[in-house]
Amino acid sequence: MISLGKNMKKMMAFLFVTTIIFCACTAPQTPTPTPTQTFIQTQVQMSTPTPTYIPSSTGDYLVDVGGYRLHFRVYPGSEPAILLESGGGADASYWDNLAPVLSRKTGATIITYDRAGYGESDLPDTPYDIRKEISGLWRGLEQLRLTNSLIVLGHSYGGMLIRVLANEHPQAIRGMVFLDAMNVEFIDAIGGVEALINHPLSQHFDRSQIEQLTKPQRAALRVEAGLPDSVSLLRTLFIPINIPVRVITAGIPWWPKPEENQYWRESHEHLATSVKDGKLLVAEHSDHFVPDKQPEIIVDVLEELVQAARK
Repeated sequence: MISLGKNMKKMMAFLFVTTIIFCACTAPQTPTPTPTQTFIQTQVQMSTPTPTYIPSSTGDYLVDVGGYRLHFRVYPGSEPAILLESGGGADASYWDNLAPVLSRKTGATIITYDRAGYGESDLPDTPYDIRKEISGLWRGLEQLRLTNSLIVLGHSYGGMLIRVLANEHPQAIRGMVFLDAMNVEFIDAIGGVEALINHPLSQHFDRSQIEQLTKPQRAALRVEAGLPDSVSLLRTLFIPINIPVRVITAGIPWWPKPEENQYWRESHEHLATSVKDGKLLVAEHSDHFVPDKQPEIIVDVLEELVQAARK
């Protein structure tokens, strides 16, 4: 599966699900902000009929979403809240530099989280179902009372997840940002799901020794197993009308083949033009790692969408 993680070297192409890509990446341009508040680990149990906790200070929350727990990190602010959906294999820590900056610049609540099996979140023993994964995310957000008004940003594989989220809960979505995002058009252009899984950038795990794999590696295999069904579902989904969409694409080619970079750019261009309020922006100074190499373009886009949502 495509992986990010606390260590930036675990983040090359996030291609998608079962690949973990390693590369030497430059340090983020945005300096690490000094925390002004203490992170407190809080558990929110799903059995509570009415959530009793509303985040009022920056902190970490381990939320029971029905059979497993998801770890959320919340930077409190006003509405609309901004949900940052990482690339495949990444956990909440990937946004540790950018999230405080977004909080300060926009005044919005910023939400990051570890998907099932990553970071501090539990790894379910159930098969991967992208729609059920989004349901678990939503249950967690409901318990934190953060479902009223959302702008969602999806990086790489995260772009596929926010499409499902927007289709499941269009009434709550005030804006969408696809950040150099994976998409079905690109997958088809390179030969389909199997071609993506077997891509030269992909690193595969030894399935004969599952017990020796780390939790994130097992989580990656779980997502891979559900990939064909995930893509099939995404083919049926459309972005709900009247949701503003911003598509940020890498300005520096990073796929190995010229035609792959062409397919990548074209898929993003088509996404931006397929919706009523869509706009394509090129991160001229960045490859796939836009949050690290050109974070200002993300800040500018989210500031724009937040201001529009507040009018």
